[in-house]
Amino acid sequence: MIRLSIILFSLLFISTNAFSQKQAELKSSKSSFQVLGTSTLHDWSLSGNEASSKAEIEMDGDEVTNINSLKIKLTAESLTSDQDKSEMTKKAHKALKVEDHPTIYYTLDEIKSSKSDHLVAVGRLQIADTTRKVETKVDYTKDDNVLVFKTDTKVKLSDFNLDRPSALMGTIKVDDEIQLKVELVYELK
Repeated sequence: MIRLSIILFSLLFISTNAFSQKQAELKSSKSSFQVLGTSTLHDWSLSGNEASSKAEIEMDGDEVTNINSLKIKLTAESLTSDQDKSEMTKKAHKALKVEDHPTIYYTLDEIKSSKSDHLVAVGRLQIADTTRKVETKVDYTKDDNVLVFKTDTKVKLSDFNLDRPSALMGTIKVDDEIQLKVELVYELK
């Protein structure tokens, strides 16, 4: 009986160490948010990193097995043009309706699948006053207590009821499809 108790205690100890739930906090200074697009004239991009996020992540060693909760708040006004700092930034902020909606939100709904180096995540992305479900592949790496998620997904401005920025009386217009490249660096606690 004592031997059985020792075996059960050992199995319980091993399983609680291998599988654990971690609290994670975003390191915004090390994270990046990029919006990439094209227009009738040239490619353009916006970058920013004023964001906050907390997550509850289930781990098996270095592998993410599930994410129980994850919410991101990005300050929309922090997205600035990488080319023409003033004019393109103004047009982007107008299109994003930052005066009325200063924050872009993402809330994870579920992890559809989890592999040793990537996940398929489904969540709600809110830009301005419109929320849409977005499914995306998320690559990840873990090093000590740092977990890095990278994703690259495409959405349409029209899906979020956003006007496409234009210039020169509409002769130069941004394409409807944009690319969202995100790198999130979390510290595990």
